[in-house]
Amino acid sequence: MKHPTWRRASTEAKLLLVGIPVLLWTMLPIYHLFLFAISPKESAFAGKLWPDHPTLHNFEVVFRQQHYYLSNFWLQLWNSLLIAVTVGMLTLIVATGAAFAISRLKVRGGRTVMNLALFTYFIPAAFLAVPMYKTMGNYGLLNNQWALILAMVTIAAP
Repeated sequence: MKHPTWRRASTEAKLLLVGIPVLLWTMLPIYHLFLFAISPKESAFAGKLWPDHPTLHNFEVVFRQQHYYLSNFWLQLWNSLLIAVTVGMLTLIVATGAAFAISRLKVRGGRTVMNLALFTYFIPAAFLAVPMYKTMGNYGLLNNQWALILAMVTIAAP
């Protein structure tokens, strides 16, 4: 076992000084979401750290679709899950294949091409809305889940 040194202790202290605020910054929104989920409707915005009478009634309302905004909750959840998994898998396949091909080919400037692909993130997605809409219309994909999936893969792949 190594003996603690001042250098090691100061490094640990610096990491803790950075890590604790980052942890709080990350966990605070999750705590608020949980707090709203277990709070009754009347006391949701009371500003308390913990509700007086926590309840699971809100989960019952959501899962049984007892509110008019939630009439298609399970269908919407399934669609979101399907789109997220499909986009993730397609992006992984496309990006991995492209990165492998560029890295294996000994083309002059191949590394530059790989790095330039990241510059596409400087183009706001809003600029691509009209060309993507036109393209999806040309291929007959409007009002279709595949239009959303392909658009998201296009934006995420680089």
